[in-house]
Amino acid sequence: MKNINAIVLTYDRNRIFTENMIKSYEKIWVDHPLIFHIPYQNLNKIDVKSKVIFHKSKPDIHSTINTLLKNFNDNEMIYWCIDDKYPIKLDLKKIKELLKFIKINNHCNLDGLIFCRCRALNHSFNITNSNKNFFENLKILERKGYHQIWIHQFLKVKILKFLFNKFGKIKFPYKNNLETLDFKIKKLNKPKNQKLFVTKKNFAIFGESTVEGSITLNCKKSLSTNKIRIPNKFKNYINKKIYIGGFKILNNFFFENNYILRIICKFKNIFKQY
Repeated sequence: MKNINAIVLTYDRNRIFTENMIKSYEKIWVDHPLIFHIPYQNLNKIDVKSKVIFHKSKPDIHSTINTLLKNFNDNEMIYWCIDDKYPIKLDLKKIKELLKFIKINNHCNLDGLIFCRCRALNHSFNITNSNKNFFENLKILERKGYHQIWIHQFLKVKILKFLFNKFGKIKFPYKNNLETLDFKIKKLNKPKNQKLFVTKKNFAIFGESTVEGSITLNCKKSLSTNKIRIPNKFKNYINKKIYIGGFKILNNFFFENNYILRIICKFKNIFKQY
């Protein structure tokens, strides 16, 4: 299988999460074809077996993205993998089929494909097309917007460039919720010529590494399993496990029966008034 470039959004302070994410791929997907491109300011070392290419960058997010993408063609399909997520379960048979087809065809009518159907992508109002055959028996749904753009997925370089150009100035920490990237994503309208898809069935489960800088319980356990020492600077933990996705029969139910789901939600709102 041909290699595919994996773009990692991170910075030096979060190196333990980068290492945990890559080691998780190494355990679950032993023969993965990913070449991880990691930005750094001073720390250009990491204890992993996978091929890694470091890129010297300023710590701000725009400089980081520009540095990571500057040597890639706009139409190259990369693997987008922010280190605030890490894989827990992958349906490798299906994912390898998807990747093989993408690499062979560099599909001209495909700008992005996520194989973790979850959260907002379970609802029909975020989908514009159903039951489209990608190849063989795998079906994909076209996405209306950029929901779940932070989950690991295949994306063309031009999509990432477009998004970060639209974000404008980004300052951390955020002064209010209106400045967060999640809020800005929801306000963005996806151009019709951008073809982003999600598999109709879910083929992955990911874990959240942090919530507002605090390590989740599941990530703490994953760090320990991968024998990664947690520095003293990470003193805060959130007493919560956060997982994304799941191999659920309900994935199809929520899409095909969205009308029923809306009725249920309306009844819930009515009962809340009493």
